[in-house]
Amino acid sequence: GLVLAVAVGGTVALILMDYILRLPWGLRGALLVAGVVGLAWCVRAWLLRAMRFGPSLTTLALRVEEAQQSEGTASLRGELASALELEHAAERATKADTEDEPSLTRSLRRSAIEHATAAMRSVRVEALIRAEPARRGLFAFAGAGAIALVLAVWSPSLAAIGAQRLFMPWSDAQWPRRTSVAAADTATVHPAGEPVVLRA
Repeated sequence: GLVLAVAVGGTVALILMDYILRLPWGLRGALLVAGVVGLAWCVRAWLLRAMRFGPSLTTLALRVEEAQQSEGTASLRGELASALELEHAAERATKADTEDEPSLTRSLRRSAIEHATAAMRSVRVEALIRAEPARRGLFAFAGAGAIALVLAVWSPSLAAIGAQRLFMPWSDAQWPRRTSVAAADTATVHPAGEPVVLRA
């Protein structure tokens, strides 16, 4: 959401700046390149890093313990990750290793796993997930999209000119001329049918 908000908001801001300042094509091209580079950096810093995030179960267990500890709940402190490691060790063990294992060790391992499983049932999943950054990104994208939509509906021709000037700076697209026309003399009333000298 935040990447899309940056893309849409940056596009609207550059078009509005070009409309006000009537930028030359070289500067528009430089701004387009800078915008593409900035967007690529945002994608790499935010989107790709999130997509590559693949922690192990033990790492997730440690994060759950830290989150519970920050909330003042110490029931899982040092237990969830240990129980996972014990379960994985039991899964990796061969049948001969399991048969030679003392019954006390098996009992302690089973007790640790059952205790961690029971304690995990009391964990609030919503307290472990930080949804605020994603919510802010969606709100920012919705706001930027709404502004872009209003401007496009208000004046589709100007929006098309702005998009063409921004994304194809070498084109000959031009904003409408801003010219003020007034009578060259000081008279406020002119007879009908007579020519009037104008000045721009």
